Amino acid sequence: MPPAGAIAWVYKGRPETSFWSPVGSDVQRLANGKTLICQMNWSQIGRVFEVTPTGEIFWEYWNPE
Repeated sequence: MPPAGAIAWVYKGRPETSFWSPVGSDVQRLANGKTLICQMNWSQIGRVFEVTPTGEIFWEYWNPE
């Protein structure tokens, strides 16, 4: 386990500008080692996706509303 305050893992998206979530975002590390990420932009378009430890998107869902 990394020391308190240390960054253990980072996900930036590809390209980095494709992943920007100024409102309604959250993240949770899952028991399977993947990370669940929820994002929402100003126009209320939401996205939920699961990322592997190597940064690959495992699945994703876009809410068009």
